Amino acid sequence: MNRFTSYVLSLIVAGLTFVSTSAEAYNLKERLSKRTRPEMQVLGSNTLKPLQFQMEKAGMPIAKKGMPMRAPQQTAHLQSHAWGFIEGPDGLWTYTQTFESVDYYYTKSDITLYNSKHQQVGQITINIPDGKKVNAIQPMNLVTNKLFDKDADTYEVAIYLHEVGEIDQNTMMAEQIYKTKVFSTDGTEVYECNGLGMFVDMQLNEWTRYQRLVNVIDPNDYDTLTIDIIAPPGGHQEPFVEQTFKIPFELTNYSDGGYISVAQIDNQPYYVISHYEKPWAEDYDLTTFDPIPTPDNNYILKVYNRNFKMVDSLSVPVEKSEEALYRFASFGLMSNKDLSKNYFSNDGNLNFVISYYEYMTSSDNYVYNFVVVDNKGKEIKTVCENVSSNYFELSDIEGHESQMAFMQQIGDKQQISMVDLPSCNVAAVVPAELHGEQISTTLDRYPKGDSYQYVISMGSAIGDANDNVIARIGWYNKDLSFDHFTSFNLGPFGQMFNPLIDSDGLNPYLFDTDDDHEFAFIAKIGNPLNSKLDNTLYIANEDGSVIEKFVGNKNVGDLMTVMPINPYGSNPELAVFYYSYESDVYDMNYYKLPFTKFQGGKGTIDNPYLIATVGDLQQMKGDLDGCYKLVADIDMSKMPTAWTPMNGFNGKLDGNGHSISNLVINTKLTEVGLFGNMAEGGSVRNLTFVNPTIKVNKGNAYVGIIAGMAMTDTLQNVHVYGANIIDASGEADITVGGLVGQSTVYGEISSCSFNGTINTPAASAVGGIAGDTRTATFIFSSKASGNFTGESNVGGIVGTTGTDGQVFDCHVNADLTALNTIGGIIGSNGSRAGVNRNYAVGTINALKSSWKGFAAGGILGHIESDWTQKDSVIISGNVAQMDIILPKGTTSMKGVNRIVGYTIADEEYMPGEKRLKEIGMANNYATASVKVNGKTISSDDDKSVNGASKEAADYNKDFFTAIGYVYGTTATEPWKGEKGLPVLYFENEAVAITMDSEKIITAPGMDRKLVITVYGTDASEINVTSSNDEVAAVEIVEETDNSITISITSKQEGTAVITATAGNCTATCEVISSAAAGIEGIENSTSNGIEEVFNTNGVRMNSLQKGMNIVRMHDGRVKKVVM
Repeated sequence: MNRFTSYVLSLIVAGLTFVSTSAEAYNLKERLSKRTRPEMQVLGSNTLKPLQFQMEKAGMPIAKKGMPMRAPQQTAHLQSHAWGFIEGPDGLWTYTQTFESVDYYYTKSDITLYNSKHQQVGQITINIPDGKKVNAIQPMNLVTNKLFDKDADTYEVAIYLHEVGEIDQNTMMAEQIYKTKVFSTDGTEVYECNGLGMFVDMQLNEWTRYQRLVNVIDPNDYDTLTIDIIAPPGGHQEPFVEQTFKIPFELTNYSDGGYISVAQIDNQPYYVISHYEKPWAEDYDLTTFDPIPTPDNNYILKVYNRNFKMVDSLSVPVEKSEEALYRFASFGLMSNKDLSKNYFSNDGNLNFVISYYEYMTSSDNYVYNFVVVDNKGKEIKTVCENVSSNYFELSDIEGHESQMAFMQQIGDKQQISMVDLPSCNVAAVVPAELHGEQISTTLDRYPKGDSYQYVISMGSAIGDANDNVIARIGWYNKDLSFDHFTSFNLGPFGQMFNPLIDSDGLNPYLFDTDDDHEFAFIAKIGNPLNSKLDNTLYIANEDGSVIEKFVGNKNVGDLMTVMPINPYGSNPELAVFYYSYESDVYDMNYYKLPFTKFQGGKGTIDNPYLIATVGDLQQMKGDLDGCYKLVADIDMSKMPTAWTPMNGFNGKLDGNGHSISNLVINTKLTEVGLFGNMAEGGSVRNLTFVNPTIKVNKGNAYVGIIAGMAMTDTLQNVHVYGANIIDASGEADITVGGLVGQSTVYGEISSCSFNGTINTPAASAVGGIAGDTRTATFIFSSKASGNFTGESNVGGIVGTTGTDGQVFDCHVNADLTALNTIGGIIGSNGSRAGVNRNYAVGTINALKSSWKGFAAGGILGHIESDWTQKDSVIISGNVAQMDIILPKGTTSMKGVNRIVGYTIADEEYMPGEKRLKEIGMANNYATASVKVNGKTISSDDDKSVNGASKEAADYNKDFFTAIGYVYGTTATEPWKGEKGLPVLYFENEAVAITMDSEKIITAPGMDRKLVITVYGTDASEINVTSSNDEVAAVEIVEETDNSITISITSKQEGTAVITATAGNCTATCEVISSAAAGIEGIENSTSNGIEEVFNTNGVRMNSLQKGMNIVRMHDGRVKKVVM
């Protein structure tokens, strides 16, 4: 094996510096005199990481034979001399810009604006008056609305201008003049102010957007900094100065951070003013010209809320270490957690990250120390010390703390410390050479099961026998043990490998919707005929085969900028920009992502889009009114991140009898579910969810597995098993349902079921199917089971009901817990919805009485009072078998009954006033053994709040038919069962079946295990067969309620398919039996050829494990490998 020494090997210089998503207008004098080559940019839309290292060889990636080159769909093409991005109201806007100049200064600039769909939406012309020396004209980063005028239909763009003023004859320095001009997109100037602005743009809640212009007026006399906070017109005619801060200029010197910072904490803006207490330098050494620090100095932070009331003021000492010559202090340099509340200290107070940086004489370099102080200025944690200039945030991993990477110089050694936040524990220390391989700082982390791996671009290439350059990306486990390399053959003339390794680049569904990884990288490919190096963008599979490539030519110039845009949004794109040195023009191309999606279909009712993977499912957000059908079971654990809800779905989703398993949602959005909200006319049918999880956050309002909110939508034959909807904080006041948070305006939910846990102690409405229903929503022929907890209004089917709704032919088997207002079917029937032919089994735990008592009932916790006494029967045919448990020592039974808890009879009456009773009830029964507060109740009145008593042994088909239950096999004739309590027609039938592995590798004479789980019925319904008993003979060795474990024994080499069926559900597992090629130690070269890894039980693994592994190589050979 050849090893090529890179031009850039050391850890400290292995990556490029950060680059901006906005291309600044060039200084014209420099452009005309130096003609500086534009810097190549590889941009991620979330974090812009160092992405480049050099290699000695050059060449061309070798595409896998037979791989077709697919032409990506171009969405837009622009050309301009300068360009940039602005955050617009609908996503990222692009602007193009031209200049006119005289004597190196601008006289005119034309700016053209394009929205996120690349439609031209504005033209701004800036004319510079004669005699003005303007050398910078730069659009600022945000499109605003109603910040500079009151017109909601117009948008504004702020432009920064820098002017060189007159020369001061005393200092011989030119005056520096900064201006901010604001233009409407039609080109009209609407506002102007002196100074350099920074926008504050925050969405405080669903209805409130907070926008301000922070305008800094830099004094030419170095006296006082003035910071104006400019607010929208509001009651004024034009924008006005809402607040002014003034800081002595000398107190801001020798600090790299900003003197004003703005952060959003608990949905409120906070302003932080920071500076030294005294001038940092009291004098200067006249011999060395070094500054002399002021002794006993402090760094001051003052925090103001949105009303500019000071809420915190703190002082931290600036004391250098013994080894340092100087120490400086700053705020706002580390991350977006530099100002936080309750994050590091967990005491409800604000926390601050102070960035100290010191000049070390021993190394002739600066190092950073990041510490956390509380709101009194007391140091409470050390994040990291001895940090060089390179540090960055890594991708978040579900179930793990956030993490940052800090590059450190410890003596003569370089290393990267991975620090967990907020604990500030060091998760790993990565040396400059890891397992003998030099690394770069181009790295991130990626989920692996319940853990994660580090993904690192290697700092050197290797060569193969044909002198091809092999660039590599290393995958390392959390403990830094080696997993595998992903390798790319750059051919014999490759000189640079520049991979996109961040949350975008590692997303397996960015470029294609299959479950395999694709990688984007730029390589410099040498031309042996003219020695020219071409920048080439490659999109390649993990095996190195090329999916797509982009390279410049003499017409468009050289490849210069690559950037995924809106990668997780509804219209993701890839921006590929070229630059021609001859014409000084950028050629700007946008391509639709992913390049391929869906397994077929056109999105119509007759020809729906076909969904087979997580990536396909994500693409629904691009066509929310389309029609979709699943053609395979989908395992959401293959997603690198938690699911982001899709909003506004009014299309059709047909599960086609398939399942979605392991869905995880963890978001601060208001509406939470597979869909945040479903718009009018949407439907979901024939779909099963297995083991979904929703982690509730304080920002949530409506939560359900299918949708947070649904209006005029249909759910039919949708089933959820093993769900967990959990509010770990116990503080989120939400409306939550097993399927939907709120269903309203003629919604219909039928033949559905929910099984799982809803633990939301602060929720104001909780239902096994829906948290809340409004305006003629019907729920029927549905089932809920599990454990449901809320603060109040907890129902087995619905938490609270609205006008003209109906709940019928449903049943519950659950334990319900709340302070009060709890019902086996409905918590609070606030609009007297019809409740018919339902039964509930389980327990009700009422913890605290309210003004209406406990309001606990086996069917309804509360029903709205009918003071007219004219209602017909609306509650009938219900059976309660719910024990009601009250706090120990309770004597008052107000609002506690076997059928309905709080009724009109429990209202407050004046002395002598006739006490009314609920008259809308008939044919309601309670099992005689039901206990209320530890005691049974005897009653023969089926129209009463306690219903008539019935022995459980007397329940049978004849009894239920007599009270209105209809037996059959449809949603309108939903019941079945001859004896005891009936069940719904879809119960005790399989709705999904899963295997714990899709592929098993084995060898003759070996036994493997496979776990098969069925949902909707018990394990006795599972049938298992093998397509070849000689290769894979199967035998059931263990059986539980709904799963079996089978042993797979191989007698000879070959392949076989294990098929498990239950009802109409099927799952398969491929078995490969091959004689192992012996045992060998794993080396880096060996890992390059690994196709798949299996443990000794034959279960497919994500990576090599410690100990024995069975691996299948790319060439088909099978080996035993010891790690």
